[in-house]
Amino acid sequence: MQAPLANVRTQVLDFSHYKDLAGGKFKQSRMVGKEGGNTDVYFQVPVMKGLLSIWYVSRFGPPQVPAPGVEMVEGRFVRGNIKDMHIQLKMRQIDERFTVMSCDLYLEPNLPAPQSAVDEELRDACKDAVEAVRDKAQGFKGDVPFVTPPASNPPAARAGQ
Repeated sequence: MQAPLANVRTQVLDFSHYKDLAGGKFKQSRMVGKEGGNTDVYFQVPVMKGLLSIWYVSRFGPPQVPAPGVEMVEGRFVRGNIKDMHIQLKMRQIDERFTVMSCDLYLEPNLPAPQSAVDEELRDACKDAVEAVRDKAQGFKGDVPFVTPPASNPPAARAGQ
């Protein structure tokens, strides 16, 4: 995405607006607690065409920096009517203008469902979240191709060409 890492991080840490990241998939999402560097977020998601709702609280820690220019924010299951969940949002700075972001989401429901259907929903949720962060961090919608800026070419270097 065409946005500096700081802009992307700001959007990833904007827990009070997580409902906007889900492309309409969340029935509810709101911050329910904050202690130290941790933030608890409540999610309610309709499943089976709205017949049932799953809900859970995830605890998000502060960004971790596993390597220079790389940051991760993780949310872990606290409680809810599912068995488990874990989300990892990873941001990697390409240069001062571009950042790559990935989303990995694991959710284990309590109700029987084909794994392929669960996986498809999780992939869609991650895609929607990454695209929403991208659009907010860039300040406009859509992808922008990464183009390497031209190297400076001083006149003396060009003279011998």
